[in-house]
Amino acid sequence: MIKAFSPIRWLFAPPTASGAGPTILWWEVRRMPVNLLLGLYGLLCLSISWAAMHYSGVLKPGEQAAESIGMFLAPIAFNLCYTMGWVIDVLSQNPHASPSPHFAPRLLLAGVLFSCSLLTLPALGWVTYVGLQGIGLVQ
Repeated sequence: MIKAFSPIRWLFAPPTASGAGPTILWWEVRRMPVNLLLGLYGLLCLSISWAAMHYSGVLKPGEQAAESIGMFLAPIAFNLCYTMGWVIDVLSQNPHASPSPHFAPRLLLAGVLFSCSLLTLPALGWVTYVGLQGIGLVQ
């Protein structure tokens, strides 16, 4: 029986070898797919935020919808945190005990979920604001 390739299953598959080199390789092979995933999700959240801001009427003509510098710093901050993932993974490996094969995938999943929650907050805030406008609790 042939197994179908699943990108999500591959992304969170446990590493097959331990040690600094294989650990760093495991993380770095996944860096671009994770960046792409979070970038697409970030664009979706940004689009929802801008649509809600526009619909709310809060922004006047000529005002900026978002702080431009923040949009450029977010991917840099994410990639610094991503690098800390493999640093923590390498430092947590004990030469006297076999490392848990699930540590790296769980650490990656925690980072992805945390990043997604941060990306969701502005969109959720603006959609909530528009909803409150709709029921007359804010103007």
